[in-house]
Amino acid sequence: MKKSPKQIAAIIALIAIIALIIAYFVSALTATPESGNTFFAFFFAIIAVPILLWLFLFCYGRLTQKHTIAEYFPENDEETKKILEEIELAKFNESMAAEADNSSEE
Repeated sequence: MKKSPKQIAAIIALIAIIALIIAYFVSALTATPESGNTFFAFFFAIIAVPILLWLFLFCYGRLTQKHTIAEYFPENDEETKKILEEIELAKFNESMAAEADNSSEE
């Protein structure tokens, strides 16, 4: 079975995150006064790997002109467009009703 670059990146990132979490706990359990830097390096890496994966997926989607899970543009979604149009119509109707009330009071 052929894997796409996105799947390969996700598998590598998942393995890296699991390995980092294990190393993080091991470094926490075997901590010495000199091991503070490694503890924080593992902590930073656990946060940085998913962010870097997201950046990779976003750039991959942009370069190949394909929609990926890393991006979501609600203005391009048909259902979102319909909802926004309904909201704009409701606001317009409210403003027209308010103007009618103001003109009838004068």
